[in-house]
Amino acid sequence: MYAALREGLYLSKDGGNQWSLLKKSPKGIAAIVIQPKDSSKIFAGTGDGKIFLSKDGGYSWGLQK
Repeated sequence: MYAALREGLYLSKDGGNQWSLLKKSPKGIAAIVIQPKDSSKIFAGTGDGKIFLSKDGGYSWGLQK
């Protein structure tokens, strides 16, 4: 389970009881989309219009052009 906040993307592996910040996630996330066929692929859109992609469940990110 993921939650997007200004400081980045949080991950819960226990149904929301505990959360951890994915330290390399983009700041200011306004929206996230998880690829239905491959949940390790996450797109994150920021308030300033940038789109990032993670291919490893949110542990590393790349800016999309």
